[in-house]
Amino acid sequence: LNILDAGEMERWEQSDFVEDKGGINDLLIDPDGSVWLATERSGLLIWQANSASFQQLQITDGLESNNLRTLLLDSWQNHWIGAAGGGLSKCTQSLQAFISYGQKEGLPEASVQAIYSDPVSGLWIATANQLFFYDGRSFTNYSERSGWPSMRIVAIRKGASDRLWLATARRGILLVEENRVLTINKDGGLRASRVKDIQLDSMGRLWVATASAGLCRITAIPTDSAGTQFSFDYYDQSNGWPDFLQALHLDKRGRIWWADADGAIGCYQDSIRLEAGRRKGLDIHCLAEDNLGYLWGSTRRNGIFRLNIYQDSLRFRFFGRKNGLSSNNTHFLLPEAEGHLWVGNASGVDRLRLKNGQLVGRKTFFGIGQGFKGGEAGRYAAVMDEF
Repeated sequence: LNILDAGEMERWEQSDFVEDKGGINDLLIDPDGSVWLATERSGLLIWQANSASFQQLQITDGLESNNLRTLLLDSWQNHWIGAAGGGLSKCTQSLQAFISYGQKEGLPEASVQAIYSDPVSGLWIATANQLFFYDGRSFTNYSERSGWPSMRIVAIRKGASDRLWLATARRGILLVEENRVLTINKDGGLRASRVKDIQLDSMGRLWVATASAGLCRITAIPTDSAGTQFSFDYYDQSNGWPDFLQALHLDKRGRIWWADADGAIGCYQDSIRLEAGRRKGLDIHCLAEDNLGYLWGSTRRNGIFRLNIYQDSLRFRFFGRKNGLSSNNTHFLLPEAEGHLWVGNASGVDRLRLKNGQLVGRKTFFGIGQGFKGGEAGRYAAVMDEF
């Protein structure tokens, strides 16, 4: 195996890392940077870039033959291995980076739509039709309570007095307290039942992005001791706002950023709608801010982009497959304080290294080989815990 690095050639002999000699019949470079080698007599060799070491898989590890001919990586990150006399095998790596929670652990639905991390008590998890709470030991199904409506939750926020706000795909807003569930829809003052996103500001007001009534601000009426009466302020087509909003973000200055269905991004500041930029046809999934003040967006077809929202001149900068992402159809975004950005897609999760708003170094991909099952990466289906 010859490796060309920075103009210098390094040669590795198979005898340097396995006892048996023999030729290398095929080579595959994995999206996570590892190198897969199909050998003539030594089975499968995997160079793990993160540990700078080889892992060897043979008949004793489940292969049908140690004489391997060809390797293929499909679009779902499955590794297919063609062997001489052993047919075709599908291989996943034995070391898994993901720990799955499903029916066996008390989470009966596999389709997770949104997660909210409560630093005091645990995780709130919304599946396709139900709401669960995980305290670190077990799951509690809140949907089993009487009077709970059947709905798909798309976003979760928690406010004062342990009030849980749930945005639903077709039933408006749900306000969940210990002993009651209040539905806020067209009958209760919300003009649209299709909600795309919600954000709570520092004053306890709920901002709602809808699919037909623009932006709505919900404020609790101070004189209502029961906490069930609200006022509604709308920013829609009648006052120059778009009617269809996709995503919201609350920045460090308390400004509400919005993305509409036609590729425009802007913010609400001092009762004024400001449009920061527009890319016609840009389908934006979600918005997230890193610790340097860059606002990142995920898109359906154009990878990810970023804006420096604290500068006077805002410019889109896009990153996609040509920059190392495993897919241009991106879902969730999760910035790390240490300068990394997690990007979810249908096939897995990319972990990108950031420096001054740029992608630098090698990205790490986590897919089926590391325990990913597929479909976990909804736009709000990831949180960063305290560890």
